[in-house]
Amino acid sequence: MMLNRRKLNGAARFAPPAALGAVCALLLFDLLAFWALQRRPLASVDGMETAIWAVLWGTAVTAGLRWLVMRESRLRKQVAASLLVMIAFSALHPWHNGYAVPAEMAVRADGQRSVPADAVVVFEHGPLSAASESRW
Repeated sequence: MMLNRRKLNGAARFAPPAALGAVCALLLFDLLAFWALQRRPLASVDGMETAIWAVLWGTAVTAGLRWLVMRESRLRKQVAASLLVMIAFSALHPWHNGYAVPAEMAVRADGQRSVPADAVVVFEHGPLSAASESRW
């Protein structure tokens, strides 16, 4: 079976916006899960975090290189959108902005985290699990 190149290219141009939309949807879901339901976010898993950042960097770098080499100026919007989603993910996601620091991490210097010690919650299981009964 022979693939039609035009149909494949037409469908492939929707892949980067769909990937950025999926990352935005995951960010919204994680914010809801963490703040409203008090569950561990999905992006707190190393594999998920790696996949998210691979999609974000891959989308930005690929569009940037195509913009630079092939002079496709319409891709500057895709580069800007990718960078915007990176910034939003870093700033808003509780696991990435330092609010929900894993308990296994080294203790941070004073003044970098303004959360009181009695507010530290431990998640003993994987993503979307509830916090354990013990508090630190």
